[in-house]
Amino acid sequence: MKKRLNLNELMWFLILIGFTCYFYMIISTNKLTLFVHPKMVKYVNFALYFFIVLVIFQGKNICELKKEKSFKFGYIMFLIPLFLGFLLKPEGVSVYSAINKGFSLTSQLKIDALKHKHTVLEDGTEVCEHNDENTHVVENTSDIENTSAVENNNVKLPIPIESISLIKGETINVTNENFVNTYEDLYGNTKQNIGRRLYMKGFVYKQKGLDKDEFILARILVSCCAADAQLVGVLCDFPQVKEFTEGTWVNIEGILGQREYADSKNGEISIIPIIKVNKIEKTDEQSNEYIYN
Repeated sequence: MKKRLNLNELMWFLILIGFTCYFYMIISTNKLTLFVHPKMVKYVNFALYFFIVLVIFQGKNICELKKEKSFKFGYIMFLIPLFLGFLLKPEGVSVYSAINKGFSLTSQLKIDALKHKHTVLEDGTEVCEHNDENTHVVENTSDIENTSAVENNNVKLPIPIESISLIKGETINVTNENFVNTYEDLYGNTKQNIGRRLYMKGFVYKQKGLDKDEFILARILVSCCAADAQLVGVLCDFPQVKEFTEGTWVNIEGILGQREYADSKNGEISIIPIIKVNKIEKTDEQSNEYIYN
């Protein structure tokens, strides 16, 4: 009996070729890291080789003698994403989509000991309870009335950031490679880093509730794939920040300090790092905007 072309097997063969070509295109054009962490690339490479094997074996079935069957319209479910994959330009998580996910400065804290609570007693005194020290610091609110205030959910430290002295020779140069470790150190050892000079690149994020001179120097952190991308950043103080639109990539140079920040949801006050920016300049947008954890 003469062999005839099996339409269903041919369609599945073409679909497998399509996915193989798409995987190859993403890998060869270095677009893969827009979707997955670099440590996952080896698995995608394996998937490409697996598709090649499937194409070879499926090619043998195109002209096999089989009982006549009607065309399976279920193949359309595979053709639609394949068509969109080739039609649309591969893009990862953009700056603005990351911003829309939301961001909380207090959620950046990794160590519970940094958190403390303020309680106002009946006589007007303020008790500050620190978890890292089994002591209570009592301050009279009348003495700090002019130096500590709650504005837009922010609580300023009694010592203004402008008075922080520079520790000579203590410089932090934040790069993509050391970003995660440096970032955790800034939030985990805020007090020890006061006075250090810092150089860092990121984009401007003007979160609601901050003072007019404040902004967040932000980056997008990816742990596994683009689906888990989250916004991370450090609070900055710069009087001319209004000259920079949200999403603008900048290089900054500044001095590290600390300040108190009140969580807008539960009112809990935490110590967070802040950068007193001395110099800021625009820079080109990154071809890959992610920091990989």
